[in-house]
Amino acid sequence: MDLPALCHTDIRFLYMSSSPTNPGCILLASHEHNIHIWRPGNQFWTVEQTIFVKYFKSVISFQGKFYALHYQSGHLLSFQILPLRVNILYVPPPMDRFQAYDGDMFLVESQGNISLVCIRKPWHVDLFRHDLKNKAWNKIDSLDDQALFLNDDHMTSVSAPEAECGGNSIYSTDAWSNYAAHVYHTENRSIRSFVRMDERRRRPRKHQVWISPSLSC
Repeated sequence: MDLPALCHTDIRFLYMSSSPTNPGCILLASHEHNIHIWRPGNQFWTVEQTIFVKYFKSVISFQGKFYALHYQSGHLLSFQILPLRVNILYVPPPMDRFQAYDGDMFLVESQGNISLVCIRKPWHVDLFRHDLKNKAWNKIDSLDDQALFLNDDHMTSVSAPEAECGGNSIYSTDAWSNYAAHVYHTENRSIRSFVRMDERRRRPRKHQVWISPSLSC
């Protein structure tokens, strides 16, 4: 992607709503209290300001809106852009004492719902589905035929039969250990880890990503 230049070097990538070949694609990034917005064809980033952006975690788009977790309180936020409007939904986090929670939390759009994945090391996983009507998180035990791909604070949900991967599983890259990736099986709560074969790749690589090739090529 040929993106316009940014005047800051410590920009934090937040979210890309779709493939950049899609005219409706929106790319979001942040710096301090500013949210930077870019669409294909724009020559410049549009910058909007909000005190909430530094607390945005795990951004997703769902039914025409963006959603994020509030990093400190664990509440669910909904927001729109151009102009920027943020709404705190005051959906309680699914666990008590959220600020003392020692794991990570990830939003993901899956099968027409907003889901929440909570991971505590060493790989204790809890799954929740959001009830928009009652403003609550309901615990679930299975991903069915879906597979989740995890990178930093982002999740992607795919149909396992279509992607030809294991269903009811979470795939995760690992930047900070001697393992290249992990596969967590929700049904039996087991995990399989893949050791790095190349010694040179043991250095931390913070921004690892998942790439989905075209099966028609």
